[in-house]
Order: sequence, then structure tokens, then C-alpha cells
Amino acid sequence: MTIAPRPNTQAWKQSPGFIQGHEGEQRVRALLQRLNYYVIPSYDYTGTNDNKAPKLHGALQQYVIPDLDTSHLRNGRAWIEVKTYTEPTLYRKANELQHGILKRHWDDYRKVERITRTPVLICIYEMNTQDILIASQLELIPFAEWREDKRGKGGQYYFPRNLMSVLANMRDYPDLLAERLAVDS
Repeated sequence: MTIAPRPNTQAWKQSPGFIQGHEGEQRVRALLQRLNYYVIPSYDYTGTNDNKAPKLHGALQQYVIPDLDTSHLRNGRAWIEVKTYTEPTLYRKANELQHGILKRHWDDYRKVERITRTPVLICIYEMNTQDILIASQLELIPFAEWREDKRGKGGQYYFPRNLMSVLANMRDYPDLLAERLAVDS
């Protein structure tokens, strides 16, 4: 049996995909805080060398948790998974715009929701529109379609963009990320 080498965490954290995703998470976190949510960023708990996805650990199993654990006085508690995409994908077969999430993460989030009895919300930051879209994973399930990934990573669940609500448009909050970064430093 061959054991794959550990990926170079520092190189991965400097990749355009990581930087783009982390910036999206920061934007959503800042927006939620502006909207009076309290936020625990799960990505702050990534292991001693920032090399592990934060997980919910049981005696025999563990599950990747969504990016943000949030609470609001009126709206209660929710997990929020943030994905950052340049734009939605046009699914030609259905002639609709879609977004997707890796199957293994989708499945883990479903289990996290059942174990914690806390809803999981899927949040998409679209860079081309500057929209922050949101929907409950439970609401997306009947419309989610699994499609195999050509890269052999287990595929993704895709769901129609139009099922998501626009939480905000970042053009309405031009200084939000700068404010968040100033608070963090």
C-alpha cells in the first residue's frame, strides 16, 4: 500500500483557489456580523499546522463541519458553508445556472446537521455579480443532482441557482471587508 505524501500546506494556502475561497469566507463573515450575527469561524480550528479540515469528532467517525457556526438573537443558530465562485455554471441539459459542492462535503454537512440538530445553510459568494446567495441545504436536497467528477474526486452535488435567495450584494457594502480586516489585525 502506498501512502500519498502530505500536500504542502503553505503552497496550497498561497494558491489562487484558496485565496479566493478565504476572501469569500471573510466577506460573508463580515456581512453576517454587520447583520448582528455572532460567528465562530471553523477555519480558525485547522490543526497545529493549518493542515486539517475542522471536524466534528465522534467515538468512531468524524465529519467535516461547515465554515461558520453562527448565532443570532432572533434567527437562532445555524451552520453556514461558504463557497466562492466566479460565476454559476450553465447546465445545458436543463438550460439553468447551477452551483455545486463536493459530494463528500455535502454528505458530511447532512450528518453534521442531524447530529447537532442545527440547520446547515449553503452560502455562495458570486464574484461576477457580487451577490451573496443563501439557502438551506434541506431545501436544496430535492433539487440537488449528483454528477461524477472527471478528476475522480467523488463528484459534486449541483443545484439550481434560482433556488437561492440573495442575502446581500457586496456592492452595497464597499468597505465591509476592509473594516473586518482592520478589526482582525
